[in-house]
Order: sequence, then C-alpha cells, then structure tokens
Amino acid sequence: MNVVPVALPSCGAIVSYLRGAHFADSYRVEVAHPERTALQHFVQALQATPPWVRMLMRLRNRAVALVGLKTLDTWDPQPGSFEIGSRLGIFTLIRLSDDEVIAGDADKHLRVVLSVQRLPATEHHPAAVSLTTVVHIHNWLGHLYMLPVGPAHKLIAPRVLRRVNEAQATRR
Repeated sequence: MNVVPVALPSCGAIVSYLRGAHFADSYRVEVAHPERTALQHFVQALQATPPWVRMLMRLRNRAVALVGLKTLDTWDPQPGSFEIGSRLGIFTLIRLSDDEVIAGDADKHLRVVLSVQRLPATEHHPAAVSLTTVVHIHNWLGHLYMLPVGPAHKLIAPRVLRRVNEAQATRR
C-alpha cells in the first residue's frame, strides 16, 4: 500500500494549527485494519520506525545539543494507557479521539504538531490513515533548523506512515 502526498486536511483538530504555519504537509496510506483507532495506528508506526530514521535522530540530537536545543531520546511509545500529556515516542499527546491523535513538541526555535487521522472508507476511497505535520518557527534558529529537516521530513514521514501496515501485519 503506497503512501501518497495529499492536500492539507479541511477537517479535524489539526486544522486549528494550520494558520500561520511555516511548514505543513500531509500524507495518506490505505490501511489493512480500518477498525483500529488513530492512536493504535500511530503507536504501531512509531514502534516500527525504520532503523535509519532512528540513526538520523541520534545525529540530530548530537547536533542540536551543541546549540542548546533539547534532545529527543526515543521513538518508542512507553507501554500503558495514554492520556493527554503522555509521551508518545518523541511527542507529547495533546488531543485524543478514536479518529484523530494530535501530538507535538516545542522548543525555543519551533513548535511541531502532528495529526494522525483515521479516515473511513468512502465511495471513492478505501479506509486510510493520514499523517499531517505542522511547524511554527519561532526564530532564526528555527529557520536554520528547517533547512535540512524540511527535505528530510519529506523522506521520513512517508516511510514511517508506510510502517502502519507493516506493523499491523506483525502485531496481531
């Protein structure tokens, strides 16, 4: 099942974060298990994050520590129940419903918010999950940070989203 770039969503909680964004994109993938919640899809994608993405995060952590930005230690969600404020991999859970998870992280240079939405099947589209990422830059360091991260994100986000189905196949 291929991941495809799609237009930014016009509904869901993520829409309120789009105004004034410096960077935003959205991807969609068909899902094998549409009955699963947005949170279940998100957790499975994070747990199956490709090793090369984890390696890039380790490099990122080393680089940003040099300029005083916080490091993000893990992509793996901690086991247990999730509630608003819980860590979900490298993100903090902001909003939660069966159909959408909003998570994010902020530092002095920027704020990242992402949405994982469960999209039901329609007459024209099979059931799917979308991943939307929104970035608000706070200062020149944020602009500098996004120079390499923006293009890298366009490689990473689809590959992490693709893992939703791979993870589902191995975690029954």
